[in-house]
Amino acid sequence: MLEQWPDQAGPKHLMAREILLKCLEGSCSAAVARVAFIEAAREAGIYMEAQPLRPAYTGKPDPKWGKQGGPAMNSRPL
Repeated sequence: MLEQWPDQAGPKHLMAREILLKCLEGSCSAAVARVAFIEAAREAGIYMEAQPLRPAYTGKPDPKWGKQGGPAMNSRPL
């Protein structure tokens, strides 16, 4: 961010640089730095939304479990 950035003239980029440098000094939290970085990346058009590695937990059983051909609780011999 300090040396290579697509749009170094943007106001969110400049603010993010200040915030990140303050965080390196210990003057702010990582959460604040993350938000500033994401906003600067959006401003520059380089932000990519993260995809979850797995679906969110709903508390409901997965209908695939227990069906023929699917994983079974007692399928391994002891």
